[in-house]
Amino acid sequence: MTGDRRSTLELLRADFAASPSWWSRITLTIFRFGGWAHARRRRRFPAYLLYRVLDAVWTRAVIGSVIPPDVQAGPGLGLHHGGPGIFLATGTRFGSQVTILHGVTFGMDGVDHAARAVVGDRVFVSTGVVVVGGVRIGDDATLAAGTVVTRDVRAGVTVGGIPAEEIGEGPRYAHRGGDPAGGVAADG
Repeated sequence: MTGDRRSTLELLRADFAASPSWWSRITLTIFRFGGWAHARRRRRFPAYLLYRVLDAVWTRAVIGSVIPPDVQAGPGLGLHHGGPGIFLATGTRFGSQVTILHGVTFGMDGVDHAARAVVGDRVFVSTGVVVVGGVRIGDDATLAAGTVVTRDVRAGVTVGGIPAEEIGEGPRYAHRGGDPAGGVAADG
């Protein structure tokens, strides 16, 4: 988990590198703008109002996602395919270089409404994943398609199934063009 404070523009630059499609970039721009405006709502009330309108029109109506402005995400957040169908509980925290595919839910568990998920660095969240409650997902973890996560996930493992079980060691996803071993993919 990154603990450094970066400017909104630095975060957007890293996000844009991770999300090449224009509609992902629009969604990320609205999310980062909302975080900036939400931080000081009273002083930035007109900006926060603008964020609410953009969020309602683009993120919720066009894309069909709910990404609250108090979600914390490190640099390099990747929302592929524009981020359709992503539902994040308020207060969810993501590390750097996290990739989220469509149809993903990070929600509450119905018992402890204050518990929110904490996601490490370089985590890949595949299509249809549901994360319930205040679980911790370790660095370099991969959540396979359709997984339901109800307990903590160790760093560097791949989990899958309902409920999630470890199905492999080591990252299974080549983050940002590299291979899972940490090298860089060769052109060719």
